[in-house]
Amino acid sequence: IQNTLADGSTLKAETFAGEILWFGVPIRILVQSTDHNEGLLGTELFQCSIVELDPDANRVIFRKKAAHKR
Repeated sequence: IQNTLADGSTLKAETFAGEILWFGVPIRILVQSTDHNEGLLGTELFQCSIVELDPDANRVIFRKKAAHKR
């Protein structure tokens, strides 16, 4: 699959099926393998979520919005 990144560049990646637990619920996802050392997350996963960055603690916090169920 060829992806377009936020900066407009493109990236080809081999794609695999996977599963994660997201707020305790198993979610089927696509995992793409690249030659880069950095990981990318698609924003579709974050639908109905609040994403909070805490650079002082070096962490990212995901919270489910109260009015939404996935």
